[in-house]
Amino acid sequence: MNGQSHGSPEGEKTSNIFIRILRWFDKNTESYLMVVFYVALALIISIEVARRYLLGEQTQWGSVVSIYCFIWLSWLGCAYHVKTRGHLRFGEIRRSMPRLAQAIFYILDDVLWLVLASVVVTSSWNLIQTQMMLENVIEGTRSIPLAIATAAVPAGWLLIVVRAVQDIWTIIFEYRYDLPFERRTGPVD
Repeated sequence: MNGQSHGSPEGEKTSNIFIRILRWFDKNTESYLMVVFYVALALIISIEVARRYLLGEQTQWGSVVSIYCFIWLSWLGCAYHVKTRGHLRFGEIRRSMPRLAQAIFYILDDVLWLVLASVVVTSSWNLIQTQMMLENVIEGTRSIPLAIATAAVPAGWLLIVVRAVQDIWTIIFEYRYDLPFERRTGPVD
């Protein structure tokens, strides 16, 4: 042997599959989850409207669950916009700044997301613990814990934390290698 250690082909294959799965999740998490909650929201509302007008009845839980689907959709959308740099960032003003100032302000945005996330996650986690302790359930259901619905807030904000940290690394990389501070995909400023 020449002193170099080589991994087994099986280990490298497993590692490559794991990396591909991570990249897929990184790229698609918010998008797919937003579609799931949007479809659930639309189906519940459509079915409940049809039941109300055709049968003259409706479920007690339908309107409540659709509201919680919307809350999940909203927080996932927020994380998506942090990921794509699609939230309000005053792009035209930033583009007129010197490059170092642009980098500093982009990083400041992400640091502010992280600070706000620490407050929101802590507060919402305390609420979830209380709901679990009191065994609260979603109105109109007998067994679906309210904590699942409330978990949208810390889940969305933890995803925002991941996206903000990723963005800080990306900004440092873009600055270091003189790459443009581009939005990855998403709506316009």
